[in-house]
Amino acid sequence: MNGILHKCRFISGIHGKCIRTETKWCTPVEFEDLSDSNKDLKYWKRNIRCKSETLGKLIQKGYLKLHKLHCDCECCHPQFVDQNENNDDVCTVCKDGGDLICCDECPRAFHKQCLVSRFELSEKWVCTFCKIRNLSEDKSGSDISNNGLLTQPMCPKQLMKCEFVLLQLCCNEESRCFEKDPCKTIPSYSNVIDKPMWLHKVKENLMAKNYPSVHKFATDVYLIFQNCIKFNQGNEFEAIGRKLDNKFKANLRQVFGIS
Repeated sequence: MNGILHKCRFISGIHGKCIRTETKWCTPVEFEDLSDSNKDLKYWKRNIRCKSETLGKLIQKGYLKLHKLHCDCECCHPQFVDQNENNDDVCTVCKDGGDLICCDECPRAFHKQCLVSRFELSEKWVCTFCKIRNLSEDKSGSDISNNGLLTQPMCPKQLMKCEFVLLQLCCNEESRCFEKDPCKTIPSYSNVIDKPMWLHKVKENLMAKNYPSVHKFATDVYLIFQNCIKFNQGNEFEAIGRKLDNKFKANLRQVFGIS
């Protein structure tokens, strides 16, 4: 079992969900139980390692601070624990904090403006990552065959997959420079590029259901990076454009099961 240790969340063995796995936040004892339920959980200090050091050694070195049983710091306050322990402190997409929408099925959290699907307030909100996971586990129905899949009329299931592929792309830090209309920040851009395209425009079209097929959606995303490669020949942005173009194509093939 692998996870990421977050120093700022550490309190003790049974308090402070400080280890982030793919599906949940855990206290050290909970993480130890997930890793091997047959282990003696009281030895979490020596059994759990962060890189090459045990948590016990990190506590001895002062890297981790073991809180007292009746600690009155902000992290140990019951209200903080109830509201913040089960989800991430920063947005999955932009990696900034602030007012976040928290998924009820996984640790992820998002700014409303970073979502690529419409947010509807409800008692339980599930993020696109979890919807796709649940979709892959649902064997009750299947997509159209791969033959001509991308050119078929867009159905709700395909729309959700497009949202997921776009969300994956937006989670890359390097995608930030492709978010807005390049003509507004690069004066000479329109002299070289006939048809500008950017991620926010793709997101708006997707949310408005303006794409009649997956092919039309993918074509607009391809256009972003082809424009980048054409305009930035020979510099670092050309390499970034090629890298993200390859990532997008790989994710699209994987999500839609296209060879």
